[in-house]
Amino acid sequence: MRLSKNFTLEEMTYSDTASRYGYHNYPTTTAIKNLGYLTQNFLQPLRDKLGKAILILSGYRSELVNQKVGGSSTSQ
Repeated sequence: MRLSKNFTLEEMTYSDTASRYGYHNYPTTTAIKNLGYLTQNFLQPLRDKLGKAILILSGYRSELVNQKVGGSSTSQ
C-alpha cells in the first residue's frame, strides 16, 4: 500500500525483530492513517527537498515488538 509518492506501508512497518520472532507488526486503521499523515506531510516533503531516498528504520512498532526491543511504553 502506497502512503505517498515514495513511501509504502510495507517499509514503514518492516521490523527485523518482528520477522525474527514471528511477531505480527501490522498497524491498526488509525495507525495507518497516522502513517499516511506522517509520510505525506513530513517525510515526502523532506525527501523531495533533499532529492534522495530516506531510510526508515522504524516507522511503526506493534506493542509486542516495541516491548521486545525495549522501547518506551509511552512511545508515539
